[in-house]
Amino acid sequence: MPATYRIDSSRRLFEQFMSGKVEFAEALTMLASLRQDPLFDPRFDVIVDASEMTATDISFQATSQAASSGALNPFSKESRCAVVAPGELAYGMARMYEAVRRGGEYEIFRSLSEAQAWLAERSEAEAS
Repeated sequence: MPATYRIDSSRRLFEQFMSGKVEFAEALTMLASLRQDPLFDPRFDVIVDASEMTATDISFQATSQAASSGALNPFSKESRCAVVAPGELAYGMARMYEAVRRGGEYEIFRSLSEAQAWLAERSEAEAS
């Protein structure tokens, strides 16, 4: 399954992994199942790791329609989202989503370490 996730409650972190060909229907199904997961908390921060994504059928029109319906973002406005997009395909998808996303902080990074550092920095600043 190219779109999977893991929830780390102790770190208040949702991690989504996208690999191979990511199909839009599959991504929506994964997000719908997330809402039913007992560990899910919409206030958790998010890392979307698209490092291994090689193809997709996701279009801007479909993304825009799903964003309007709320299907793409089950997270609250408190939640911060860091996207790891080292390749051009993943980076383009992240920018497309950024154009239609509503609420919360959102940044795109070329490496996982940069994304993790950004979330950690923000968490430390809030704890002070």
